[in-house]
Amino acid sequence: MRHPEFKQYFERIPGGPPPLEVSVTRRLQFSESDPLKIAWHGNYAKFFEAAYTELSHSFGFDNDRLEEEHVSALFYHDEYDYRIPLPCDAVFHTSAALIWTDAPRINIEYAVRLEDGRIAATGCTTQVFIDARDFTPLWHIPAFWEEFLNRWKEGAYHHG
Repeated sequence: MRHPEFKQYFERIPGGPPPLEVSVTRRLQFSESDPLKIAWHGNYAKFFEAAYTELSHSFGFDNDRLEEEHVSALFYHDEYDYRIPLPCDAVFHTSAALIWTDAPRINIEYAVRLEDGRIAATGCTTQVFIDARDFTPLWHIPAFWEEFLNRWKEGAYHHG
């Protein structure tokens, strides 16, 4: 269940399946903090990337799979909203949720939460598909992604 303060960055398409979500947990290291002993703002991209990596491996669209398909998922847009400081040495959880879209792109929403559930930051990324051989945009949904979307819509990734 999403925290009520969670910002939805992407429209939910009626009839689309629920988001696919993972979370990673770690401790903020001293080297990731600024002179105020809170997370330096530039590190949130790394926090989001760790959750994205777990999400892509969990659902089979990691970099190796993309390479097999001669496709890259180019980061087109990223956005961050900072809510409260993330203190040095704090244990935190970063979630990544893949949001359904009918367009040929990957929409992901992120949240960084302290152990008590408070949201330190939220954000999103949009990735577009390109042909990895010549870097041309793919204006259609790649076949492997279409198969993934069909399995997702059929409920293959949701249990319980």
